[in-house]
Amino acid sequence: MSNLPDEMTQKPEDSGDEYSIIWFNPSVDSASKMNLQEKKPLHFFSELQEMVEFVESQKTSFLTIIPNDFDEKEFQVIKNEIYRRRLTDFEEELFLQDEPFKMYVFATREDFESEVLVDGEKIKWDVREYAKRFREEFIFWERKQRGFEKADATFNRSEEVRGFADFWKEEDSRKCKDFCIKRLKELAKKRRQEKEKVVYFVNLGECCVKLKEYQKALEYLLIAIDLTKSIYRQETHASIAYLLRSLSSVYSDLGEYKKALEENLKATDLRKLIYGEQHDLTARSYGDLASAYSSLGEYKKALEYRYKALEIIKAIHGETHFETAAWYESLATAYNKVGEYKKAVEYNLKALEIRQGLFGEMHPWVADSYGCLACAYEHLKEHEQELEYDLKALEIRKSGYGEMHSETADSYQSVAMAYRHLEKYKEALEYSEKALEIRKNIYGERHLNIANSYNSLALISRSMENYEQAIEYHLKALEIRRFIFGENHSMVAVSYNNLAYVYDSLKNYEKAVEYYLKSIEIKKSLYGETQPSIATSYNNLAWAYESLGQFKGAFEYHFKALEIRKCVYGEIHFEIAESYKSLNRLYHKQGEYDKAIEYDWKTLEVKKAILGETHSKVADEYQSLAFLYYEIGENNRVVECLSKAIKIKEATSEKTERELAQLYFEVAVVYGKLQMQAGELKCIEKSWRLYGFILKKNASVDEFLLEEMEEVRGYLRTCQMKLECSRVNFCII
Repeated sequence: MSNLPDEMTQKPEDSGDEYSIIWFNPSVDSASKMNLQEKKPLHFFSELQEMVEFVESQKTSFLTIIPNDFDEKEFQVIKNEIYRRRLTDFEEELFLQDEPFKMYVFATREDFESEVLVDGEKIKWDVREYAKRFREEFIFWERKQRGFEKADATFNRSEEVRGFADFWKEEDSRKCKDFCIKRLKELAKKRRQEKEKVVYFVNLGECCVKLKEYQKALEYLLIAIDLTKSIYRQETHASIAYLLRSLSSVYSDLGEYKKALEENLKATDLRKLIYGEQHDLTARSYGDLASAYSSLGEYKKALEYRYKALEIIKAIHGETHFETAAWYESLATAYNKVGEYKKAVEYNLKALEIRQGLFGEMHPWVADSYGCLACAYEHLKEHEQELEYDLKALEIRKSGYGEMHSETADSYQSVAMAYRHLEKYKEALEYSEKALEIRKNIYGERHLNIANSYNSLALISRSMENYEQAIEYHLKALEIRRFIFGENHSMVAVSYNNLAYVYDSLKNYEKAVEYYLKSIEIKKSLYGETQPSIATSYNNLAWAYESLGQFKGAFEYHFKALEIRKCVYGEIHFEIAESYKSLNRLYHKQGEYDKAIEYDWKTLEVKKAILGETHSKVADEYQSLAFLYYEIGENNRVVECLSKAIKIKEATSEKTERELAQLYFEVAVVYGKLQMQAGELKCIEKSWRLYGFILKKNASVDEFLLEEMEEVRGYLRTCQMKLECSRVNFCII
C-alpha cells in the first residue's frame, strides 16, 4: 500500500485549531501500518484501545475511518467510551455511497465553529467542513489503491472539495447549487460517471431545500433515485432508503403529507429488509413514520412508532445512552403536540438526567434539554419555570461557546421570549437586542437569522402595543428575505403575513387584507391551491373581512380553508377542528346559534377522535357548548355540558391547579346567572380552596394570581351573603 498523497495529510493553511484523522483497520499489514503512522495528521491504529488512548491524550477533534465489516456494536462501545470520558461533544456520520468503509467526524465544542482566513478572506470554519473535504480526497485516493477507477486528470480536487464544503454553510447554498449544476454539466459529457452524478443530484436537492425551492428539490431527488436504481439494478439498495427518506421530507415541506407517509413507509420496509428490526436506522425510520403520522393528525399512531423506535434504541444501547435521551426528547415533543404537557416534562426530564449523567452539567446537549423543558413549561403557562430553564441553557452555551456564537444568540432569544410571556417587556427587548447584536457580528446585516431577530423584536413590540415599531421591524425582515430569495418565495410570504397581522391589530383592516392577499398569491404560485399554509392564510383573511363587517367574504374564506384542510388531512385533524371552531365563532357573532352549536359539536367530535373522551381540550369544548346553550336558555344542556367539563378536568393530569380553580370560578358565575345557588356556592368554594392550596405551595406568587384570588374572594362573600350561609369557616386572606 502506497503512502497517502501529501495534500491529504497536510493541514490546510490558517485552518484554525488542531485536528486528527484516525484510520482504524485491523486487517492492514504491519509494513503499511508503519508507513501510515509516519503521515501527520493521519494516525493509523489496528487496536481499538490504542485509538481511545490516543484520543484521550490529544483532546482534539478527529475523523475516524473504519471498515464496513467491522462489528458495529463493538464500535458503538468505543463511541460510548469517548462520550463517557467527555473527549468530544459532537458526532456525525458522513454520507458515503458504495464504499468499503464508514467515516465519522467527532468534534470538540471548541471546534464547532471558528473564524479563520482562507485565501485572505474571513470565513466561518467548522471542523465538520474539513472532514467533508477530506472525505472526497480519501475516497479518490482509496479507490485508486484498489484499482477501482483511474485517476481523472480533469478532476480538479481543490475546487471540488471547496464546493462540498460550501454546501454545508447555509448562506452559500445558492452558490453551491450553481456549482453542482456546473459539475453535472461537465459529467454529462462523460461516460460511467453515474455514481458521482447521484451525489451531485442529492446535494442539489438538499441545497434547494435550504433555499426552500421544494419543487426543484423534488425533481433532483427523483432523478437521483432513478439513477441509483439503474446503477445497482435493484430496488433494495441502502442508498435508495436514504434517498426515499429525503424525498419524504420534501413532500412534507410541500404539505403533501400523504405522499410523505407513502415514501417513509417504503424507506422503512427497505431498511427492515436490509438491516432487520433491531437497528439504529430502522429506529430512525420509525421516527420518520411518527412525524408523518403526526402531520396527518394521527397522533396515536405517531406515539406508537416513537415508542417502537425508543424500544429498539434501548435494546441496542441501553437506558443511559445519548441516543436513548434523544428519543425520550422526541416523545416529549410528540406529547407537546397533543397538549399533554406534563408528559412532555416527564420525558424531557428523563432525557436531561441521562445527558447529565453522561456529560455533566456544562454540555450543549444538557442545554438542549433545558430548552425543551422551557418549551413544555411555556405550554403549561408556568412562565417562571420556563425562564429558569432558558437561563440555565444560556449559561451553558455562554460557557461552552462564548458570547459571540449562534447558539448563544439563540439562547438569548429564548430568554427574551420567556420574559415576553411574563410581560416583562424591558428585559425581553434587552435580550432580543443582544441576540441581534451577536447575529450581526457573526452573519453581517443580510442573513436569514438577522431577519428572524427582527421578527422577534416585532413580536415583542406587538405585545407592548407599539405597532408602528413592530411594522418597522417586520419591514426590515421583509427587505432581507427579498434580498436573499427574491419576491416569489415562501419566507417573503411569511413576512407579508406578519405585516398583515400587525395592521389587523392596528384596525387598519384594508391594509391587512392587502398583505394577506400578497402572501396568498406567492404561496399559490409556489404550491398550488391545496397547501396547508394557504388554508392558514385564508383563515386569517377571513378574520380581516369579518373585522371589516364583510361577513360574506369571511364565510367564503373560512370554507375555503376548511376545504383545503379536508383535502390534505381528511376529516380528523387539529386544523379541521380549528376551521370548525372559526365557523362556530362567526355564526355565533351573526346570532345564528343553531349553526354555531352545530360547528361546536363538530369541533368536539374531532378533538374526541384525536385525544380521547377524557382530555382537557375536550373539556374546553364542553364548556364552550355550555355557554352557547346558556345564551339560548337551554339550562338542562348547560348543566349537562358543565358537569362533563368539570368531571374531565378533575380527572386529567394536564390541568394545573390554577386552571382548575379558574374553571370552578367560571362555572360558579354561570350557575349564579341560572339562579342555581347551591351549585354556585359549591363551585366557588372549590375555586377558593384551590387558590389557597396554590398560595401555600408557592413561596412567591405573581400579581395576576393575587388579582384572581381577590376576584374569587369577593364573589364568595357575595354568595355567602345571598344564601345567608356560613357552612365553611374560611380564613379570608
